[in-house]
Amino acid sequence: MKLHGQKLSAEHKQDVVFERPVTYTDKEVEGETVQGEVNNNITLTVVGIADDAGFEQQCTKPSPPMVQRAGGEKSMDLEDVGYNDGLLKWAGYKAHWMILKSLEATEGLEWETVDWADPETWGNYVQELQDTGFTPYEIAKLINAINEVNGISSLSLEKAQRSFLPRTGA
Repeated sequence: MKLHGQKLSAEHKQDVVFERPVTYTDKEVEGETVQGEVNNNITLTVVGIADDAGFEQQCTKPSPPMVQRAGGEKSMDLEDVGYNDGLLKWAGYKAHWMILKSLEATEGLEWETVDWADPETWGNYVQELQDTGFTPYEIAKLINAINEVNGISSLSLEKAQRSFLPRTGA
C-alpha cells in the first residue's frame, strides 16, 4: 500500500527505557588506569503485532457447547461454566502471547522459564521481570507501552478518533 506515492510501513516500534544508577569502574586506557562511567539503563524494544495467526494455530479459541432448547431449537450455551473458564484461560494466553511477541523486538532478550511450546509458561515473564529487579510500576510501564504500540490504549484510541473522525461544531 502507498500513501502519496510512498510505501507505508505499518510497523510500530518503541524503546522503553528503565533508568538504573550509573556505576563507575576502573579501566585501562593507554597504559593508565582511569575511572569510567557505565550506563546501566535497561532498554526493551516493543513492537506492534500485526498478525496473531501463530497464536491462533497454537491456541484454538474455545467454542460454546450446543444445547437443545424447549421446542427442539439448538443454540450455543454461552453460560456454560466450562466454556467460560476455557475462554478466560484462552484470553489470558492471548494477552501473555502478545506481550512476549511484542518483546521479541528486543535484541538479545531471552526468557529462562518461558517455553513457546507451552502456553502454561507464558505468564512466567512477570516473575522473571520481578526477579530481575523490575518494580510493579516498571512492569506496568512496559505493559502500557506494549498496549500503546498495539493501538489498544485509551490514548491511542483518542488519537485515532481525532485524526479520523470528522470534526463537529460541538
